[in-house]
Amino acid sequence: MKFEFFIALRYIFAKRSFNFITVITVLSIIGITVGVAALIVVLSIFNGFQNMTKKQFLGFDPHIRIVPKEGTWFDPKGLTKQIAEIEMTESIIEGYNSKAIGFNNNQVQVFELLAVDAEHEDFYDGIRRATIFGKFALKTDNPRLPGIVVGNVLADKLRVLPGDTLMLLSPRSIEKIISGVGMRGTQPAIVTGIFNSNIKDYDSRFGISSDILAKSILNPNMGFINSIDLRIKDIKHLDAMKSKISAILPNDLQVLTWQDLNPDLFAIMKFERFATFSVLSIIIMLAVFNVLISLSMTVIEKRRDIGVLRSMGASGKSIRNIFVFQGVIIGLVSTIIGTALGLFVSFGQINYKWLKVDSSKFIIDAIPVAVDSADVWIIAGFSIILSTIATIYPARRASDMEIIGSIRTE
Repeated sequence: MKFEFFIALRYIFAKRSFNFITVITVLSIIGITVGVAALIVVLSIFNGFQNMTKKQFLGFDPHIRIVPKEGTWFDPKGLTKQIAEIEMTESIIEGYNSKAIGFNNNQVQVFELLAVDAEHEDFYDGIRRATIFGKFALKTDNPRLPGIVVGNVLADKLRVLPGDTLMLLSPRSIEKIISGVGMRGTQPAIVTGIFNSNIKDYDSRFGISSDILAKSILNPNMGFINSIDLRIKDIKHLDAMKSKISAILPNDLQVLTWQDLNPDLFAIMKFERFATFSVLSIIIMLAVFNVLISLSMTVIEKRRDIGVLRSMGASGKSIRNIFVFQGVIIGLVSTIIGTALGLFVSFGQINYKWLKVDSSKFIIDAIPVAVDSADVWIIAGFSIILSTIATIYPARRASDMEIIGSIRTE
């Protein structure tokens, strides 16, 4: 063991009177420990809520959606089959996405309509699982009457229940009605189910039906669609899959991931994580500032020791290393304790659900937590780097002390 490291350990852990420097050192250790633990726990909670939100959205949104860059419709021309042959593809479906107007008696609502082949409705199994009234069915016993499943808030606004008939038309058909042509362009549909996703935007303005409905009210050209939705086997390969698809797409089409479909949500999540990290980092910064003060005061207290060491042949670099080691040891010990404490609390919540919530009022029964190893390493590294930076000024000051002046002062 180098003598610089040994002396640094002695300065930190040697028995001595309980003085102001000791108090500052203890506060530094406590501050860094609490800051590191708090960051790990809070970011793990953010990860838990983000994963929960991600799971909810992926039950409704495809992993990837292909849409036109301009215009409304496009001819897939075998593109769907070509994408389906990519190894990472799990399932794929062609569909129609458009605004639709639903009306029942005097109730009128504009909502987002997704229409797909009823034979492939299992692609949206998340909506099936969220259906709370009726059943998830996009077709009925009458081939001319498609089924439609709507969000619970939208159903309440339209005053419809499973089994009711809902009239639908496209926004373009409004012009025909206003001009007195009549109700041309309208299509009745049977409300087969009502879902509750606990996602406000979906519950209040989303419905899914069969492509029969879309073809009736949107009147696209034969064989034309306006979206291709797909799911991949492993969501971790989302970016790689996006690149593969982009390479084979014609120039008039674009690839959107489920994150691209919800940009505002993820912008808010990223900002919240950044803001939380910044605020809690202040705790670590204040504790590290205490390390700087503690080391500076130790340099003053140990002037005689520094002078003696220099007179015995210790170089300025060795003197500097003593105080660098001292700060690094304080930061390292505090970071290890804080990391252990943060992981203990996080995994305790995961396994034992210490912090519970009322499941009758919320969709969860406990605060969700997900530990990300990258977050842990970043927090630990951030803490140790700051602790090391805090040693620069006092260590340099100690190495620049004059030998005779240091001894005479004592």
